[in-house]
This record gives sequence, structure tokens and C-alpha cells, in this order.
Amino acid sequence: MGPGYGSGWTVYLAAKDLARVQRRAEEHGARFTVSGVPAGVNGRLSLGVDPQGAAFGLWEGHHDEGVVLVDEPGALVDAELHSSDTAAQEAFYQGVFDAPCAAEPHPVTRWVPVFGVLDRTAFEDRARAAGGRVLASGLIGDPWGAVFGVRTAVASGT
Repeated sequence: MGPGYGSGWTVYLAAKDLARVQRRAEEHGARFTVSGVPAGVNGRLSLGVDPQGAAFGLWEGHHDEGVVLVDEPGALVDAELHSSDTAAQEAFYQGVFDAPCAAEPHPVTRWVPVFGVLDRTAFEDRARAAGGRVLASGLIGDPWGAVFGVRTAVASGT
């Protein structure tokens, strides 16, 4: 990464037809910096920014692969869309995917991955001890500026 770029997580959204979904996203105002590049042996990906400024990825897997482990400590449990303009965010993603989308009101527009933890409070304490910041309950900023969420998840899933 060069000057002006910060650290962050990229949330990838599944696309059965990457070219079609990317085209629809562009028609709705997205800009792409990476388009349809091979991703290992399993698929292709594109990286873009929606009209409100949230970076996101599109993923087309050859075998409909996606997140395999979910709703457990250490696994992805959610991906939240934070936005300073929730109506515009929701309209963009609904227009691209023909599916409902709910954005959370927040002053910074971005996708936030949320990971499962056994004890949210204990995790927040460990994050602080490791140089991170607790931005809000369950919202962590790592020492390099990347933001992610945590939510209590039970060992057998939630």
C-alpha cells in the first residue's frame, strides 16, 4: 500500500456471475480498482468502492464456496454496513443485488466484519492490552487503524 492508504478489512460479497454483478454495481455508481482477477484455484474477485465510499469485494467461487465456519468464537458472525447516509447505502446494494440491505447509522461509511468471541468484555480488555482501541461496545480499532466488530458466540454456534 502507498501513502494515503490505511489499514482495513475487506468484506467480500458473493456473486454467481462476477461480470454481471460488477456491471450492475458500476451502473449504480461503484468504482472498481481490481476487476475479475483469479483468486487461487477457487475463483475470481473484484475490489471496488460504492458511491458513498465503502470499500467492498466481489467474489465468484467455482464451487459456490464462501464462509465455511460461522457463528463460533474466532469465526465471522456478521458483516455490518456502517453509513452516514443509510438510505443511499441501502438503495445502492438493493439495486445491485435485488435483495434487502440494512445499513447502520454511523459517521464513517464502511463495511465492518464481526467475529465471534467467547467473552466480549475480556476480548476488549485483551485488545486494549495489545495496543488496540475500543471505539464502542463490540467495535475494535487495531493498532494500525483497521476496524472490526466482536460479538459473543457460543462454541457450538449461535
